[in-house]
Amino acid sequence: MTFDGKKIGVLLAFFVLNFVALYSLALKAMPKGPGKGNDIFYIYRDGQQIAKGINPYSRIHGSDMRKNKKYSTYLPGFFLLVAVMVKLGLDTFEEFVKVWQVTAVLIHTLFGTLIFYLFSSSRSQSLVGLVWSLIYLYNRFTLNVMFSGQIDILAALFFILSMYLNNPYLFGISLAIKQVALIFFPFFVLLASAWKSDKERVKSILVLSVKALVIPILVSLPFLIDDFTGFVKSIAFSATREAGTHIKGLRSLDVVIGLDGFLARIPMLALLLLALFVCWRQRIAMFKAALLVFCIFYGFNSVLLNQYFVWGVVLVPFLFLKEPARLSGLSSGAAEKVQ
Repeated sequence: MTFDGKKIGVLLAFFVLNFVALYSLALKAMPKGPGKGNDIFYIYRDGQQIAKGINPYSRIHGSDMRKNKKYSTYLPGFFLLVAVMVKLGLDTFEEFVKVWQVTAVLIHTLFGTLIFYLFSSSRSQSLVGLVWSLIYLYNRFTLNVMFSGQIDILAALFFILSMYLNNPYLFGISLAIKQVALIFFPFFVLLASAWKSDKERVKSILVLSVKALVIPILVSLPFLIDDFTGFVKSIAFSATREAGTHIKGLRSLDVVIGLDGFLARIPMLALLLLALFVCWRQRIAMFKAALLVFCIFYGFNSVLLNQYFVWGVVLVPFLFLKEPARLSGLSSGAAEKVQ
């Protein structure tokens, strides 16, 4: 898509109109922004502790690794950003949340504008892009995340860009913010090297893995050095915590058959391994594979929270786009062979 004046004007108008509309909705839904009962409050608390030189991951010591007491279960990328904001003068949650409320709407609107822009590169798809961008911007799942101050949309934005641009560093940024995309990590490095021969592919997978993990490792290193056990237990908590969902009565298979703790993750892990094998043999297109993985996640993970749904919602529009030739060198002929 070329950037002429008319197209830039359309994109800018689309962004401004939707930003105003969404910010108005946010003010109506939560006039003062997300409150202290929302996860963003605990995220701010962790960032504030880092700004004071306290390791927030140490709080998990003594935990039964089952009941969630708002431990620091995310990688520290966003915590560090909050710490910087605290150092810059946002000393209270009330001050921080005012800034984050505007920022969350901004990120949300940028994501919707990106969808509109990518579809607009083809005149025949521009109206389809308009529909998909509006579905993304105003559906209940993304609105809920935006109103509550959750950080999933920011992490999902880098996740989508990493797949569209075949960029492992962007994938790493997504993990550093919130590691939901970790379940797709083996699929990403596998499919990003799909155009290589089997012999070259192993080396490529290793290189891509290092590139994708370098940012999460670098931001985590100070906390690992300070309290290795506390950090590992905090990150592992998501795999051992008790089953739960925001949707009453919607039980997963592990709950029905009575599995508990890590054993409860076996049905999901078994299906993910099967899907990974399929992707190795059939080389499914990146976004189709991502939707497959998140369908497994939604259907079989012991914990299903409302904010998780935005990861699936943002994937769907990209199934209607032609995936670009991989920046790593995938030829147009090879691209056509990928399902």
